[in-house]
Amino acid sequence: MHNSLAPLITEQAVFGEDLLLFAPAQAAPRVKAVVARKAMTMSSRLSSGSSTSPSARGRLHVYLGAAPGVGKTFAMLTEANRLAGQGVDVVAALIETHDRTDTATMLTALERVPAKRVRYRGANFDELDIDAVLSRHPDVVLVDELAHTCAPGSRHEKRWEDVEELLDAGIDVITSLNVQHIDSLGNAVETATGVTQHETVPDAVIAAADRIDFID
Repeated sequence: MHNSLAPLITEQAVFGEDLLLFAPAQAAPRVKAVVARKAMTMSSRLSSGSSTSPSARGRLHVYLGAAPGVGKTFAMLTEANRLAGQGVDVVAALIETHDRTDTATMLTALERVPAKRVRYRGANFDELDIDAVLSRHPDVVLVDELAHTCAPGSRHEKRWEDVEELLDAGIDVITSLNVQHIDSLGNAVETATGVTQHETVPDAVIAAADRIDFID
């Protein structure tokens, strides 16, 4: 949708450091390095101030995309099938296939937790069924589109808040996000595209992830 964002990966926007603009070919290794460094720092900081012990809290694995359509969901499903093949208890709670045959095929081998139907203003919306996932309590759950805004009437306003509840319950979460949906990238996105991003995730949530894979 906003492919012009691919070269606009900045340390300043994501991590509050000096502004550095990278060409697409340069972005992946630089972002991976900065993500890893910041994640270790922020994760340690948040864990030390959390009421939930680090050992009890689930692990967050984020597939961070340079732009829509780069293959985040397919990468998530590939990892999920790899884990399931090793005997890990993995379920898919919310996956957006976007009518891609190869993505849908990857999903068929995994156990599904049905979405919760939320009705709002005469329309039905499929949202994460938090209670169903908590009851099933797998080792790992797949939850696509971390920046999604939940339909009114849902337990939380944002999907990242749903994910935080699952993590607090000791469930590992694999999720996806595009860089333009990171909160502090808002100004850069609006400057580049003229579009204001209304669905964002706080930087601290991403920085505290246990693993981030950059997909470009």
